[in-house]
Amino acid sequence: MGTERENLIGRISRGEQDLTSRFLDSESRIIRERDEDILRMNITPFHYIDVPFSFLRSKEIILSEGRINFSRSDRGAVRRLSMILSQPLCELTHRITGKKTLLIRSSSNIPLIGSLAFGIIDRNTTIIEVRPSTGCNLNCIYCSVDEGRNSRKTSEFLLSPYYLASELFSVLDYKNIPVELHINGQGEPLLYPFLEEFIALARTNKLIREVSIVTNGTLLSRKKVDSLVDAGLTRLSVSLNTLSKETASRMAGTPYDPSRIMAVLEYASRKIPLIIAPVLLPGFNDDELEDVVLFSKKIGAVIGIQNFLNYRHGRNPVKSLSWEAFIDKMKRLEKKTGVNLIMDLKSDFDIKPSRALFKPLKKGDVVSAEVVLNGRMPNEYLASAKGRIITFYSGREFQRGQRVRLQITRSKYNIFFGALR
Repeated sequence: MGTERENLIGRISRGEQDLTSRFLDSESRIIRERDEDILRMNITPFHYIDVPFSFLRSKEIILSEGRINFSRSDRGAVRRLSMILSQPLCELTHRITGKKTLLIRSSSNIPLIGSLAFGIIDRNTTIIEVRPSTGCNLNCIYCSVDEGRNSRKTSEFLLSPYYLASELFSVLDYKNIPVELHINGQGEPLLYPFLEEFIALARTNKLIREVSIVTNGTLLSRKKVDSLVDAGLTRLSVSLNTLSKETASRMAGTPYDPSRIMAVLEYASRKIPLIIAPVLLPGFNDDELEDVVLFSKKIGAVIGIQNFLNYRHGRNPVKSLSWEAFIDKMKRLEKKTGVNLIMDLKSDFDIKPSRALFKPLKKGDVVSAEVVLNGRMPNEYLASAKGRIITFYSGREFQRGQRVRLQITRSKYNIFFGALR
């Protein structure tokens, strides 16, 4: 057991070190755009980096068929490029949202517990949630966390799969019980470029009995379904809200074709347990959910309809239904379709209480913390103290590395918010 654990730690360490080499691989060096002094390189399918030619100071750069090659003798340019890509917080750009994206690696020493935006969240149950990246390819008008191209958020985060796996395994060592790993995020998880790699790495830990993911489905294909299943995914949830192209596009805030996704879901239902999880948005898809229920029934998928809820920082195009009105609507739809629509999450997904993670801070504590990141919203900052991330807001400007005194205003489930003192 000890040797197996050591081998795994070694694999994670090597993977973290090899990440820069993979970025420098010739397959990644694709020229997308060039002006007087800019080399634009694809780092992942969804992220790129702009590097000034003047910084590289290359004696000879060969551009051929969209690829970049340095002369063999020009090791200085490669070294300078490697220096940029190996930084603990390498700054990329998200190709879809256009926002600055920080790649967070183990060398950053930024905790992965404490933030709602990224990392690991444990709500003291047998489900561990991981949020490996942010950003979304849709602009859903009801988005509870205001994601997508039109988001008010100013930045994105992207986690190294090796750093995330390492911290996840530390959490599992502490809890020491079988768990379900649920991959979620502030955005679309299928935009995470290391998804299959992370799932395969996670499944090497015997305490992970299930791996689930929730997605808007737009990036699914038969090939993607197969790769996720091969990596170790055990359950797929897709938020298909309607079968109407017009309504779907209105709700998604961008062109959206349900028919293409339906075809993929028919295929997926034969490969993996599938949940279709539409959001009931009053005034939009109320009268179209019956078609979604019947489609789910036809392909043998479980359906779990969600009630749209109003959130302070979310998009709120309408007022949410009361819980009583929602349940009444579900009961009438159950009678009409013969499909059970009222789920009991705890029993249906075998969710049990589990040992809570150690909480080093509690509400009311005053702590000295180090500013480690700008948050995703204007005037939002993330600070580190006692191995946790603390989110705080201020109209003042703070620099990374600056010390601040914070009073903890929220500490539930090891998610921390603070106020300047």
